[in-house]
Amino acid sequence: MRKLIVVLPLLFLLSPLAGASSFSGWVAVPGRVTLGGLHMRFQDVSITDGSALLFITGNGTELRDVLPIGGGLNWSGYGLNLSEVVMDGNVVYALVDFRFPYLLQGESLSFGNYTVKLVSVSESTAVLSVSNGTSEKTLKSSGGGVSFGHLKLLATPMPVMFDGYLLRGHLVRVGEWTVNFTGYNVTRENGNLVEVINLEVGGRKYYVEAGKTLDTGALVIDVKDLVGAEYLRVRIRLKGAYVTASVAPSFDGWLPVGKTEKVGPYIVRIEAVLNDSAYVSISNPCGMPLKTGFVSVGNVSHGLYYGGLLIGIPEVRERDGEKEAHVIAFLNGSRVPAVRDVAFLNVSLQIPPNATQYRPIKGEVVLRNTGKTDLRYVEISLNVSKAFRAELRGLPYLSVLKRGESAEIPVTIVPLKGGNLTLGNVVVTAHAPYELSCYGLKGIEFTSESKIIHVTPLNLTYSLKLSSENGRVGAPLELNITVINTGSSGGAFNLSVAVPQGFGIVAKNFTLYGKWLQAEGWIGPRSSKVYRITLVPTKAGEYKLTAVLGGRGIMAQNSTVVKVATPPVHAEPSSQGSTPVYNATSNTSCQPKVVTEVVKVPVPANATVEEVGLSLRDKLLYFGGAFLGGVLFILLLAWIAARMEAK
Repeated sequence: MRKLIVVLPLLFLLSPLAGASSFSGWVAVPGRVTLGGLHMRFQDVSITDGSALLFITGNGTELRDVLPIGGGLNWSGYGLNLSEVVMDGNVVYALVDFRFPYLLQGESLSFGNYTVKLVSVSESTAVLSVSNGTSEKTLKSSGGGVSFGHLKLLATPMPVMFDGYLLRGHLVRVGEWTVNFTGYNVTRENGNLVEVINLEVGGRKYYVEAGKTLDTGALVIDVKDLVGAEYLRVRIRLKGAYVTASVAPSFDGWLPVGKTEKVGPYIVRIEAVLNDSAYVSISNPCGMPLKTGFVSVGNVSHGLYYGGLLIGIPEVRERDGEKEAHVIAFLNGSRVPAVRDVAFLNVSLQIPPNATQYRPIKGEVVLRNTGKTDLRYVEISLNVSKAFRAELRGLPYLSVLKRGESAEIPVTIVPLKGGNLTLGNVVVTAHAPYELSCYGLKGIEFTSESKIIHVTPLNLTYSLKLSSENGRVGAPLELNITVINTGSSGGAFNLSVAVPQGFGIVAKNFTLYGKWLQAEGWIGPRSSKVYRITLVPTKAGEYKLTAVLGGRGIMAQNSTVVKVATPPVHAEPSSQGSTPVYNATSNTSCQPKVVTEVVKVPVPANATVEEVGLSLRDKLLYFGGAFLGGVLFILLLAWIAARMEAK
């Protein structure tokens, strides 16, 4: 609502002075400091006086100048000063101080490896995203300090840039924008009078009710009320923050003679201090010297550099009779010597792209030392998926693989599933000379590419057929067991035959395990194989003969019943005397004794079983891959045996 005031003091808070925000710290040369569209590039530094060649572009500025040590530049609300330089050869760091007005929401400030982005602001909090090239972190500042690595930040969110009265028709500059109160209108809304204020911000027109807030994207304007017809009270805040950033070196401190300091993987020691220089050594973690030399003292310090570490000394002093040096150290982690700089091993797994499930395939691991040094204590391991079983057929390690040499290690792979399967890779650990290792060697890991193998599923459809004629006590009878595979793939199998007690057995290619006859075999696709066993019953009765087939968890089972009759009774013994005669009605105290034994005898040619084979190693791989199927197979045999005992 308008107020009538005879005398009104006009308060104008002008735009902030240059330097409301700042960055101070060390920048690598050549290097760049960037704020929004403004770019400052430090191109080079003089080795004599440390002056820096500087290019400034963006935001309407095109500037090329030489900035001396202790000198500065000021332009359009910005300022830049150069105070110190540390250098050794092509490695140069400059200490600069950059002053700027503010950081807007969404704007970034970059210097060296660091980038600071103002993500969002509120009246109480500034949310900053900070990165150093390798990692990123979100920080919140409510006027207090926060840190990230060697970077320290202080942010003042949404500072008030103007708080006072606008005179109608008069421009007021707020930062880089102009604000103009051009007039107002009074309208009736829901029976109430509403004052609508006309504002121009940066040449763009806005309409806002008195008592409301206008957000222009860069400025947030709280429109208070009208005073008469000519004055409007407002509070203008920046949709950004004043930011103070500082970057410290990796180490900055005083070291007396003989004192050591750990900087990254290095040990820095002051060996001696003179008036205009200091003698400095850089060692590995165990104290073995890597480089020594003199470092000049001053704001232009010619330093000592080794493997990403630069040592500079701006000043020296004597305190309590002890000489000390002010040491500044810069560590560039990307230039620290790494074992991979000299060692490289090309590892490849050469294996056929196609295979059949459970069928072993052969390949080789090929190692080629293409690095700059010999490799020692080379250990090879197979990192294969659960869909495969793999075995190195040679030694899994090499004592040395010289530079430029190669080695091949045979490998056998057994696919346990079907489909397009990821095999995995080969992992090789080797050791190479490394100056930062206390033992002179450092382990390094190399891997091969990951292979995809198309595995044709094993199509095995097994069945068993048992046939035998009835017999009589003491007379041999033949049991025929036919293994049938109607599938499209060949495979190995285990054949187990349960024979009741009271039978003599003659069987070729079988082994007796307790109550079981067992044999191993291989059968091709769409084929059959016959096994023949000769049985000699010693006791009359009806017997169930059972066979069980196991192969990679695929099982088949079948049985047949054999009836054994008592031999015929003769009144008189045979004239040949070769067969004893028993009279069922005779009264005798002599009872027959049955002896059960396994007799190995030659079997006629038509009863032989051919073994299509695998080597012993391949059989172990093949049969060993069906753990679950083998467990089920054994449980089934145990159940059958228990049933036989129960009878």
